[in-house]
Amino acid sequence: MLAHQLRGQHWGRRVRQTSGLSRWRSASPVSERSSASLKSCHDVARPNRDRNTRLDNSCSNIHYRSMTNPATQTVAAAGDRSFDSVEQEVFLNLWRTYDRLKALEDDLFGRVGLSAQQYNTLRLLRSIYPDGMPTLMLGSRLISRAPDMTRLLDRLEQRGLLVRERKSENRRVVEVQITENGLKLLDEIYEAVQECHRQQLGHLSKKALRELSDLLRQARQPHEDSMNPSVADS
Repeated sequence: MLAHQLRGQHWGRRVRQTSGLSRWRSASPVSERSSASLKSCHDVARPNRDRNTRLDNSCSNIHYRSMTNPATQTVAAAGDRSFDSVEQEVFLNLWRTYDRLKALEDDLFGRVGLSAQQYNTLRLLRSIYPDGMPTLMLGSRLISRAPDMTRLLDRLEQRGLLVRERKSENRRVVEVQITENGLKLLDEIYEAVQECHRQQLGHLSKKALRELSDLLRQARQPHEDSMNPSVADS
């Protein structure tokens, strides 16, 4: 008797579940068109489950069409570019090259208590020795513009490497001249400077160096002050 009642309850529960599922299906927002499309897709993909019949991948093609779109691939490729233009690529390569080569130079001049700008100041003054050069002209002819030319000259003068003199005919003009101590210092580090340059660029051939120098000169030519060429262009 108890077993008969349990079977009756179980059967009644299944009837209620089945009728609820039917109501859910009738209220489903899935359109008949979508259901038919999905059914036809699967019907094409598995025609009668014939082992020797080749499966159609039309469903997969629909799903992956956007992934194989050439326009999508073009956008992805553009996102992988490291530079916005070839001009930017060249400029950043110049910047990176300067940074790597300057590290060797800084190490050398640091051992004698000079900066690269101070060295180039002494080198420029040596090229016109025993004459001097006005401060403003000296500053304009340096490889890179000194943010504080007065302080740079102060430090070199305190070490006895140069002297400054105000001309009697024009008290507003200060002329700078290298001293014997300055010449001596340049002679002492000459070989070390040459070795530094070999470490920087000695791996390139003479022909490649000349071509590189010409290209760099062409690149900066429109931006140079024609009235005050730098020592690199003199």
